[in-house]
Amino acid sequence: MNAKLSLTIVEILSVLLFGILGNNGSGVQSLTITSDYLASKYNPSSTVKIELGDSNYTDIEVGAFSKYTKLKVLNLDGNLLTSIKQGQLDGLNELEKLEMVENRIASIELGAFNGLDSLTYLDLSGNSLKSLQTGVFNGLVSLKELSLEFNSLQSIQSDTFSGLVNLTFLDLAENRLQSLQPDVFNGLVSLTMLCLYGNNITVDEVSIRNVTNSKVQILL
Repeated sequence: MNAKLSLTIVEILSVLLFGILGNNGSGVQSLTITSDYLASKYNPSSTVKIELGDSNYTDIEVGAFSKYTKLKVLNLDGNLLTSIKQGQLDGLNELEKLEMVENRIASIELGAFNGLDSLTYLDLSGNSLKSLQTGVFNGLVSLKELSLEFNSLQSIQSDTFSGLVNLTFLDLAENRLQSLQPDVFNGLVSLTMLCLYGNNITVDEVSIRNVTNSKVQILL
C-alpha cells in the first residue's frame, strides 16, 4: 500500500512539473525566462549583472528585461534558445555585454537588438546560424566586438555589418563560408581584426577593398 501511495505521489508530481515546464514537441521541456521569475531573483532597480547560463531555457518572454534599465552584463550561455526575437531584449539601454554562447540559435529577427545603444560586446558563437540578413545588427552603434565563430554560416548578405562603425573585432571563424558578397564588410571603418579561418575562403575572395579600414589584420 505504501509503495502504491509513493508511486501515485511521484506520478502526480511528474504531471504537475510537466504542466509548469511544458514540452516543445521535441522531447525538450520548455522553460521560459519571464519578468516574474527575474523579479523573484533580481532587483530591477539595482541589478547590473544577470547570470542565467546553463539552465536549459528555451525562450525569453517579450519584455522580460524591460525593467532592468541599469543592467550592464547579461549571460545566457549554454541554454536551449533557438532564436532572438524583437522585444525580448527591450529596456536594456545600458547593457554593455551580452553572451549567448552555445545555445541553438538559428535565427535573429530584424529589430531584435533595437535599443541596445550601449552594447560593446556580443558573443553568439557556438550556435546554429546559417545566414545573416542585412540590417540584423542595426542599432548596435557602440559594438566593438562581435563573435560568430562555430556557427553554420553559409552566406552573409551585403551591408550586413554596415552600421557597426565602432566594431574593431569580428570573428567568423569555423563556419561554412565559401565566398563573400563584394560589400559584405562595407562600413566597418574601425575594424582591426577579422577572423575567417576554418572556412573555405581564399585570399582573393576576401578583397581588402571590402574592408574600408586598410589596417585590418585578416586571419585565414
